[in-house]
Amino acid sequence: MKTLIKLLIVILVINLSSCKKPLEYKYSDKDDLFECESIDMVLIKEALYTFEDYITQYYIAEPPNTLSKGYAFYREIALRDLQPAVELFDDHLIQLVKQLKKENELWIVSKDKTILNYNHPILLCIAKNIKDEGINKTLNVLLETKSFRTEIFLPTFLMETQILIDDKALATYFALEMFYARVLNVDFDNIKRKEEANSNKNDY
Repeated sequence: MKTLIKLLIVILVINLSSCKKPLEYKYSDKDDLFECESIDMVLIKEALYTFEDYITQYYIAEPPNTLSKGYAFYREIALRDLQPAVELFDDHLIQLVKQLKKENELWIVSKDKTILNYNHPILLCIAKNIKDEGINKTLNVLLETKSFRTEIFLPTFLMETQILIDDKALATYFALEMFYARVLNVDFDNIKRKEEANSNKNDY
């Protein structure tokens, strides 16, 4: 009898695991970012465009909602080292965060804080593909001398947010470091999302 119960539990666990939806790629028709061998650039592409959609939707003080405004507002969040408004994350963004978290070598924990792994191949790839010659040179020198620090690199480009719109390599770094790294350890099961709060209000 015990063996039968154990078998049923195993079958149940397998069935529940198989019911998990695969990540939906909503931005596959968007322009590709840049080539980078041995890296899941389909996932990275989804991450960047999802981030840009998020800041365009929620980080605007008043319409019209533009990506330029979104980046300008989110820049203040980045500079002040604040956590993004996770209560505004939809199911797709939450699922994407969880998928990115599985990319173990992409992240490291430093002083109880998750940051981008500066030795990961994607950073070298980003460095090769940044369009601005000055920023490109700065990043490559920082990586070659193993002296890369976010607080050193960020000021080289963040005062002019238009560059993030024009340069997808730079935007990719910004999204991974300034957005996704800050939410990887959020327990979304215990976050009361805004849409859920509004739904609860409508029940009364």
